[in-house]
Amino acid sequence: MEANLTTNEYRLLNIMRMRPGSDNGFSRADLVEKSGIKDVMPLIHALRVKKMPICRKHRKYFFAAIDEDIYSQVKQLEAELAAVMDEIGGLKASSSTPGKIMVTLPVRRGGKVAYEKFDVDNDGNPIVPEGTVRV
Repeated sequence: MEANLTTNEYRLLNIMRMRPGSDNGFSRADLVEKSGIKDVMPLIHALRVKKMPICRKHRKYFFAAIDEDIYSQVKQLEAELAAVMDEIGGLKASSSTPGKIMVTLPVRRGGKVAYEKFDVDNDGNPIVPEGTVRV
């Protein structure tokens, strides 16, 4: 189960295993100090993906001692995901053309510069109608 861990993942996992359970969590700063690893968050993510029961409660990370901790963490992550999806939906709906990516470019209209919105193709290039003069 642990054969596919990197050296840093293994180091972080062993630190958390020293004090398992939700009442024995480590702050991010604690983990950085004890492990000597500057950014532990990608490692926490990797450990979870690799089926290690790393949970969070009140900004403290810990090795789950009981399944209830794991179920609680899953519910928390699902709630966070739902909130992020709501934000994404709201931002998409706030666009003048939901579902499309648009760019605003300066163009020349009757001797004056105006800013107009244009659709973008699959390569990220603006689709500018023929005859439109870009500034």
